[in-house]
Amino acid sequence: MERRISMISSDIFSNLQNEIGNCSALSLALDESTDIQDKPQLAIFVRYVTMNMEVKEELLDLIALKETTRGCDIKDALDVVLRKAEVPIAKIVNVSTDGASSMTGCKNGLIEKDKNFPQLSDPQWLRDMSFCTDVVNHLATLNVSLQGKNKFINNLVQDIFSFQNKLKLFQKDLRTNNLNHFPYLKKIEDYLVGIATKLNCEDYVQKLECLSTHFEDRFKDLKLLKPSIAILENPFVINVIENGWPILKSISMDTAALEIELLELLEDEELKQFKCSCHSLLEFRKHVPVIKYPKISLCAQKLISIFGTTYSCESLYSTMKMIKSKHRSTLTDGHLTELLRTALTTYSPDFKKLTSKTNTQQIRK
Repeated sequence: MERRISMISSDIFSNLQNEIGNCSALSLALDESTDIQDKPQLAIFVRYVTMNMEVKEELLDLIALKETTRGCDIKDALDVVLRKAEVPIAKIVNVSTDGASSMTGCKNGLIEKDKNFPQLSDPQWLRDMSFCTDVVNHLATLNVSLQGKNKFINNLVQDIFSFQNKLKLFQKDLRTNNLNHFPYLKKIEDYLVGIATKLNCEDYVQKLECLSTHFEDRFKDLKLLKPSIAILENPFVINVIENGWPILKSISMDTAALEIELLELLEDEELKQFKCSCHSLLEFRKHVPVIKYPKISLCAQKLISIFGTTYSCESLYSTMKMIKSKHRSTLTDGHLTELLRTALTTYSPDFKKLTSKTNTQQIRK
């Protein structure tokens, strides 16, 4: 069984190498976690766009970090993987991470009978707890919207920047003690009427300002990319003559050729009509003729190749915990990678070729 899994994994990896070599643009997603033996593992996923404008996300490799998990260790491991897979470095558009090299945490709770909690009689503590609950709920809603495979970068842009705008609205409301978006805090305030002093939201406004600053710092690269998203979602809204070309130089440096192509595309009535009736981003991109608009098509492929989230990496660790359980904790690093690649791939292995190869080996024996 182990040998067969290895053969299937090798076939999948070979197909992946071929498609990576033939694609026009690709991006990477990295995430680090630990397995059941507390061994640090680095998951590396690749996302690329095929010639048929199909978006694929595949496990490039799972690397066991032998000693430490510093940034330089992760970079060294990534370099080894890129060389092994023969990934064309020049085609890499973006590298996505969760914003930290590692994250660990554990929280347990215990409620004892007849135990007094003096905090429950403290109005300010109740207000602070309710405020935190409301903020966490808003963050949880954002987190859910970021879940799922095959998310495009424009989805991430919309979710992140709409949340930043919500934070501005929340600050504006709290300055006038408007609690419409803070239901738990509002409920506590209704309970505290006539019991405690009037609510002062200035401290909460400052905390939201701090949260907003953290978001701006964390997603500053995304802010630079935001103007480029228009070419992906709807190129017909771009005014080249007045505003120029909004694409980042990291996506394309041939601004002159792109502007000419876009001016030609803006007068393409057939594409305009198709865009009006088309509800799928990929469907529209497939309809744009690559021969006629090669520069625009390449820019779109690069943007589509960017990971919207590191969800693929995070979901891998859930699968890994099922595969490398306490009953199978002695799996080698290489075999674990083969099992995960086989479990998560979108490729269909060439079983006829693999069966023929196995039969040939048996005959030789």
